[in-house]
Amino acid sequence: MSTGIYIRTEKYKKNLKEAMNRPEVKKKMVIRDRQRWEKSLAMTGTKIINIHNWLRKIYGKANKCDNKENHILKKECTGKSKRFDWTLKKEYKYERKRENFWMLCGSCHNIYDNKVRFFDKVRANPWNKNLTKYTDERIREYGLKSGKNRKGKGYVPKTAWKKGNISWNKGLTKETDERLKKLREKSRKLNKKYV
Repeated sequence: MSTGIYIRTEKYKKNLKEAMNRPEVKKKMVIRDRQRWEKSLAMTGTKIINIHNWLRKIYGKANKCDNKENHILKKECTGKSKRFDWTLKKEYKYERKRENFWMLCGSCHNIYDNKVRFFDKVRANPWNKNLTKYTDERIREYGLKSGKNRKGKGYVPKTAWKKGNISWNKGLTKETDERLKKLREKSRKLNKKYV
């Protein structure tokens, strides 16, 4: 094939567009794309990611909750979740079969997989439940280190570093100091923006 720069004329572009819009050409292109996709690296093997990619490509993104229609789980779907997933049915293997998967919303998927969010576990059973600084040494030490215990040993108030220091703008006014004048102008401009 010869090489070089080919000028694409308007007539050429028009003919190409018409050819691409013919139904038989579109059908061939879809078949070709699907065959390429099947042979691509992303689709080889039986890894979970590859199978989910295959599901998404062939059947589209999950867009509904099968639990809402078929009542798969004991708990009814709330219908609030806007995120949907392809979920492997229990006792099935990861294979390229549509029958092995359900479409579930995020909340139903978590229930189906027996997942409990981390913060729910923490709220249910915190490590320091019913412990106080009087009954547990760890809590007492933590309070002293962090300064939460105001009367405790080692407490340093936030304003301690300011004691004995004089403010940089003490005795200055906007008429006598250029810095204060600029600060006032800036604050007025900001106030105008938000009012």
